[in-house]
Amino acid sequence: NLRRHTKYQHEPFRLYACEICRKEYKRKDALLKHVYQKHGTDLGVNRDETKRINEACDSCRERKLRCDGSRPTCGTCKRLTHDCTY
Repeated sequence: NLRRHTKYQHEPFRLYACEICRKEYKRKDALLKHVYQKHGTDLGVNRDETKRINEACDSCRERKLRCDGSRPTCGTCKRLTHDCTY
């Protein structure tokens, strides 16, 4: 809406500030990207929490769902009662 656009694009305040160098950002994701790229830290963001798998099952890939990679049936297919094939 117009009020939100005006607030974030045209008013001179910033919502998020870097604790290391005090650079300010309007959005939290921009601050986190800055901290990671410029200072080499994650500010408590744990990237290991999300388990990465090499290959999703056919059903999850087709439906663009998160697949946990369990075999013979992944958790998503088990929950949704889909046929799970790799």
